[in-house]
Amino acid sequence: MKKNQKGFTLIELLAVIIILAIIALIAVPTVMNIIQDSKDKAAKTSANGVVSAAELWYSSALLKLDGKSPLVASATPVLATCNGTACTITGANSGLDLALDIKGTVPEAGIIEIDNSGNINTTLTANLKFASSENLFSVKNGNVSIATKS
Repeated sequence: MKKNQKGFTLIELLAVIIILAIIALIAVPTVMNIIQDSKDKAAKTSANGVVSAAELWYSSALLKLDGKSPLVASATPVLATCNGTACTITGANSGLDLALDIKGTVPEAGIIEIDNSGNINTTLTANLKFASSENLFSVKNGNVSIATKS
């Protein structure tokens, strides 16, 4: 007497598991790269926001001081030191705002220099670091680029 059995054999189940494992091995690194690229782009956008805030600060300071330099010493740039909660300004004339008004993510670390001509750069030793990215971001004349992997 023959029993009518329904179901899959062990070989068929193993074949399906192996195929799914191969698909996962191919897909996971691709997805991880896409996620990291997205984080880097988000951090670069945030770095551009910091540059825009520095440009706005400099322009506002010029207007407030009737075109006079907002720097205490014209040869020494204003520094905006970022610590994860704010970017605090040092080296500016009194009566000016002492923080950048950043819309978006504030860098965990980094120093922005604003010189007498309004050029915005990061210092060589203190590029911008964001929590969302493994990379450091440098700013040269207002242009943001990836400096190095941290």
